[in-house]
Amino acid sequence: MALWQDGDLVIEEGKLHYYRTGGTKPPFVLLHGFTDDGLCWTRTAEALENEYDVIMPDARGHGLSSDFPPHKFTLKEMAIDLIRLFQKLGLKAPIVLGHSMGARVAAYVAAAAPPLVGKLILVDPEWSDDLFNATKEDRASKAEVCRNRVRSWKNMTPQQIIVELRRSQPINWHKTEYTTWAEAKQRVSPNVSGLILADPVALQEIIPKIVCPTLLIYGDTSAGAVLNETTANAIVQMNPKIKLYHVPQASHEVHRDKFDVFIKAVKDFLVS
Repeated sequence: MALWQDGDLVIEEGKLHYYRTGGTKPPFVLLHGFTDDGLCWTRTAEALENEYDVIMPDARGHGLSSDFPPHKFTLKEMAIDLIRLFQKLGLKAPIVLGHSMGARVAAYVAAAAPPLVGKLILVDPEWSDDLFNATKEDRASKAEVCRNRVRSWKNMTPQQIIVELRRSQPINWHKTEYTTWAEAKQRVSPNVSGLILADPVALQEIIPKIVCPTLLIYGDTSAGAVLNETTANAIVQMNPKIKLYHVPQASHEVHRDKFDVFIKAVKDFLVS
């Protein structure tokens, strides 16, 4: 990691930070989940950097990227950020992998601008009945809970955040995952709760428009995953080009819970 690069994409409203392993290898973009940041992909990037030039952006309001008003946190705005990053770095149809929020952004870009994405990997996108059926009042309530939680992290040390996490969830992650997860929580802005307030984009507006090879990785809702089997199968019905990969006993944090299985699924897909 010591040799990794980092930089900023300057836009009218601020800057978007990114990390990059570098080299002349094929580009591989990793998009983090809600309240994570680019460095949360450290362990994954280390597993991929010998074969790929791995790029890990901090989404707006996350990590070292600039903050924005709540109404500026939408899939469309984040998709535009990603397209601008592709242009700045000269990325030609990179592999794009996104987790959770990052998966929704990645799918949006692949649908809106098909030539820009070479291959797509979606890890437990937040496509659930809770997302699509929530009323404005429901979303406002959840956004307020999110804001308060983010504010509480500002008064905690990373170790205290880890203790809180382990108390609430019986998980056993690699130590790197705990550290980067907790540090990201101290950097995120409460304004990211604006994404919860934004109207969701229907799957019917995205899934059929994806033309690149796509892998959808998901876990078990009984373990805390978001995407259920019914929705996963419905996605394949909308677009048979999408391949499913189910990771038993994995929560929403598939790549953290079952890292070796996750990496193997990714690498197998890329050589298939």
